[in-house]
Amino acid sequence: MTPPPAVVIGGPPNSGKSVLTYHLSQLLRHQGVDHYVLRACPDGGGDWFQEAPPQVRELRAKGEFSQPFVELVCRDLAGRGLPLLVDAGGRPLPEQEIIFDQCTHAILLASTDEGLAEWRALAQRHHLTVLAEVRSTLDEDDRVAERSPVLRGRIGGLVRHQPVDGPMLQALAGRLAHLFADTGGAPRTLHLDRAPVTQVVEIDRFGRSLGLVGEEEIRWEPADLPPLLAQLSPAQSLAVYGRAPVWVYVALALHTAPQPFHQYDARLGWVEPPPLCFAAVDRAGPLQYSFTPLPGGHLLTVQLDKANQYLDYDKMIGVATPPAPAPGGLVLSGPLPYWLMVGLARAYRPFVTWLAVDYPPLAQAIVVAADRKGVYQPGDRAPRRMNAD
Repeated sequence: MTPPPAVVIGGPPNSGKSVLTYHLSQLLRHQGVDHYVLRACPDGGGDWFQEAPPQVRELRAKGEFSQPFVELVCRDLAGRGLPLLVDAGGRPLPEQEIIFDQCTHAILLASTDEGLAEWRALAQRHHLTVLAEVRSTLDEDDRVAERSPVLRGRIGGLVRHQPVDGPMLQALAGRLAHLFADTGGAPRTLHLDRAPVTQVVEIDRFGRSLGLVGEEEIRWEPADLPPLLAQLSPAQSLAVYGRAPVWVYVALALHTAPQPFHQYDARLGWVEPPPLCFAAVDRAGPLQYSFTPLPGGHLLTVQLDKANQYLDYDKMIGVATPPAPAPGGLVLSGPLPYWLMVGLARAYRPFVTWLAVDYPPLAQAIVVAADRKGVYQPGDRAPRRMNAD
């Protein structure tokens, strides 16, 4: 099977690449175009950083490019199962440019002609088909100057937490949707056919069927958890496919525990949460843990080491994690892959009275496993700081 397209969003630093990538992805999601954003730059960003209020953006932790990071990115790019938007940073070094050899197309974004020329030459060196060349501006309106063979024009207002919805964004999304439909095939059907268990939930479509998320605005709310869980048997293994916040995935995994839980990862395919062990933690390891007291429990913050911003699933199997302080509940926090957050939640659940997941876009912690005394239920808000209400 020919791999789906991998489209680099390329340009100099501070040209608005991450903001453009976020808005393109949001628009494609609303149009039902299956894809995944691969952040091939260890800058600690992500959708959460675009959506989180300013007071929680200090959670961002920038990492460092390393040879293992580049090798893992290249491996996952080569084995991709969905069309990708690739954010590779603004100033790649020669040894990092091998990432582009695993990509197929490029959208170039810069505030100057010189910046576009620099990235045009990079695309040519790595045989990338350029879909668009776009001038980024803060104080001018969108304008589509040329549509074929390369989309050209300008886009304005690529500032975090500001709406972007002009003709250039629409044109770029249309170009990507056409490319993904023509060369990506029907990956969803193929992936679902290969699901490892019979009970499979397409989480986005399932949410629509229950009236929990709309056709246009696909946005899960904590109050959606109880009706979602009520529809699923806790006695069966489960496979989950599609896009939803991490706390939805964790709630589903805990609802069906200890039965097997599978989730589709665009980089890895179908995976189970890695089994973890409670033991003393190596301070030089890839994960750094810290517990903070909370009313009725503790906050566990898990940070990635600067040199390990791109985790290798295989190396997380059996990794040591510290025992939970007793008694009380636990809030899990950190910029982690879904499969690792699920693994942590399943490991800690038997030893805490309730469990929640910190969710920066809402500046809240969402309860995903109920308190046996009835204090908390899935979908409730839990304290995430000592001074929380």
